[in-house]
Amino acid sequence: MKAGSIQLQLAATNPWWRSAGWVEGDLQLQEAATAPFRYRSGALRDLQVGGLYLLRGPRRAGKSTEIKHAIADLIEAGVEPRRIVHAPVDGWRASDLRTLITSAADTFLSGVIEPRYWFLDEISSVSGDWPNALKYLRDNDPTFARDTVVLTGSSAARLHEVRKALAGRRGEVTRTDRTLLPMRFGDFVAAAGVSLPAVTALPAAGLRDPIARAQVDQLLPFLPELVRLWESYLRVGGFPQAVRAWRQTGDVAAPLVDALWDVVYGDAIERARFSAPQAALLLDRLARGIGSPVNVADLARDLDSAHGTVRQRLADLAESFLTWPCHLEHQLAPKLSAQSKWYFVDPLLARLAGLRGYGTEPDHTQLAEQQVGLALLRSADTAGLGDPADHDAVLYHRSSTRTEIDFVGRGLGGVAIESKYADSAVGRDAQTLAASRWSGVITSRSVTRFGDEVDVLPAPMVVLLLGG
Repeated sequence: MKAGSIQLQLAATNPWWRSAGWVEGDLQLQEAATAPFRYRSGALRDLQVGGLYLLRGPRRAGKSTEIKHAIADLIEAGVEPRRIVHAPVDGWRASDLRTLITSAADTFLSGVIEPRYWFLDEISSVSGDWPNALKYLRDNDPTFARDTVVLTGSSAARLHEVRKALAGRRGEVTRTDRTLLPMRFGDFVAAAGVSLPAVTALPAAGLRDPIARAQVDQLLPFLPELVRLWESYLRVGGFPQAVRAWRQTGDVAAPLVDALWDVVYGDAIERARFSAPQAALLLDRLARGIGSPVNVADLARDLDSAHGTVRQRLADLAESFLTWPCHLEHQLAPKLSAQSKWYFVDPLLARLAGLRGYGTEPDHTQLAEQQVGLALLRSADTAGLGDPADHDAVLYHRSSTRTEIDFVGRGLGGVAIESKYADSAVGRDAQTLAASRWSGVITSRSVTRFGDEVDVLPAPMVVLLLGG
């Protein structure tokens, strides 16, 4: 791409250089402003000068909107608009990044002395060796070396490359890796316009502490509303467009279902020799198997595909932040040679194959387990106990007697979680937890019971306590 083309694009995608009222004309921010609820992920709220940040997550989760919010925050805080550069780089080449930095510095940023802010959106889709292109710029351009840089992308594998290439070049800052997933259940409750008692988010290790019991006691009068909203969340999920459609029409719009299918088949596995029916069948088998270890050999046979190909397609989905594997635990580390459980990062993704006519949708029991596991994954990330892209903080356990516990791991401290979305007897599950080396919590539909070794708590309350 030539310097002139890049300059034209920059002039178009940086309206704050021209007008203080740019927010009113920004399509993404106006869509957020006109939604029937107020939501912001906050993933980029606390940027520190000189840091190089990675903002990762699935497409359509709101990364680009979060960038616009961050830019508005900076300008409101007094940062000169010309110091802020935004460039959607989807489809660019690695060499274009060097042209971008040098061309912008010579033109739009001429005379800017203080550190600049660069927001490069969807960089994981840039072709070529862009991680080392950025490394070169960080090493050889003294001005760019002290700038604040935000890179967004939807490919864990490609963003991992930049983590390696830029080791030691990301500034003296904390939390440089951020993950933006679909809306949490707490956000969904707020979007529904329901007010609840304030809940202090706890790490998983604190679920059996007195503060957790006190907060459960505060939430109990709201239990009927919580269960109703939880089951809506298990159907609608947390993609902002899905929640908006639900608030306006009571259901998810068909165009969003098609758009998510495009994310899966048109983006995550676009270069694979995998037909659309194979991709849909893969989603269907994963959705029907939520909560159970996946036998890849059986899956390959069902899909009429090679074992290695199916493994790669599973990796594609995980690297695009659409699914995540829950590995078997061995001494609190993943046992990668064993069968893993597979969960989606959102209920709507788990329902996608069924909504498109392939098989049946997962039930509430499966979806509740999935979302409890995701809340644990996010909680471990918040506590600095595990990166969601590494898949090693939340695991499942199998005892010597072949009984299983759904969720354990170093991200959970000394607590184990068993998901049982029912209000029937939980005696066997309680015995399994009591016999383990962990303190236990069983997530129910609506039953609350405290015990010496095992607590039974409604799943929506557990998720709220975890900050999810």
